[in-house]
Formats: sequence, structure tokens, C-alpha cells
Amino acid sequence: MREAAHWEDFPKQFETAFPESKVVTLDLQGSGAHWNSKAPLTILEMAESVRQQAQNWIVAETTKTGKIPKCYVLAISLGGMVALEWLQKFPEDLKGGVFINISLSGINSFYERLKPRAW
Repeated sequence: MREAAHWEDFPKQFETAFPESKVVTLDLQGSGAHWNSKAPLTILEMAESVRQQAQNWIVAETTKTGKIPKCYVLAISLGGMVALEWLQKFPEDLKGGVFINISLSGINSFYERLKPRAW
């Protein structure tokens, strides 16, 4: 998440590797397809925004296929923080998630994440 363009051709590669899957990219408000929208100020507001985008897609997909899709999320960095908030607040929405390079308080301190040797 954040901006769909960030993923480049990864969605196509993922769908090739997992043909039963459909990749849907979501943009945070204020970036990507929503560049002219006001960006939310909190992670929860961001999560609610992408949740609404996903729900719109689910309704359209269910109408088209007659089946409710199973949804998982794959997200990096800020998108991972947003997706984790979504999963925590609305666990019924998602079957699971993979979070890459995500910073979480309580796991390690901010200064540990900023050390060059941590990269």
C-alpha cells in the first residue's frame, strides 16, 4: 500500500506465480490515484480509507462472480502499519497478512531502526 506504482510489475508476477489469486492494489489518500485527496493524519484513518476501497472492490467482484472473495493483504513499510491496523480493528475483513519492513513500537526502539547496521 501507499501507491500502487510502488509495486511496479510485482502484481503481475504474483498472479503468474499464484494463478488462483487476483491482486488489487490500493492507494493511500493523498498519493497515487488519490493524489488530489487530503491525506489522513492517523494510521487508523488511513486503514479506514483503504478498507473502504477494498470493500468497494469486494462488492463489485461479488456482483460479477457471485462469490465473496477471500482477502489477504501484503504490504511494505507504512503500508504494513496501515494494513496491520486494519487487521487489528476489523479482523473479519481479512484472512491474513504479510507485512514487510514494518516499524512497530514495542518491538524495537526508533533509534535501533535508524542505525545503519540495522539496514
